[in-house]
Amino acid sequence: MLDIINDFEFLQKNFGVLLDKSGYRLEDLANKVGIQERNFYIKKNNGEFTLAEMKKLLQIIWKPEIEDLIEGAILKKSEKGDYATAKEIQEAFR
Repeated sequence: MLDIINDFEFLQKNFGVLLDKSGYRLEDLANKVGIQERNFYIKKNNGEFTLAEMKKLLQIIWKPEIEDLIEGAILKKSEKGDYATAKEIQEAFR
């Protein structure tokens, strides 16, 4: 159970990376979810989106390329009989 919470915290802190990789303009995303642009940038930079905001944003930005990015980092490591660390997954976003 603690792993689920840790995974969520990791996603929340690094959610801005997903937004950057999505190809969407941040101003457009802010408008689509009803957050003022200034507040959107603050939340993005500080990893402070709420669960509801993250759900809305994921419904907009999620595409196979983003999923492939995440799964690729995990599978690459699992082929060696291990799991990707949070740091390795984060590096795959860059």
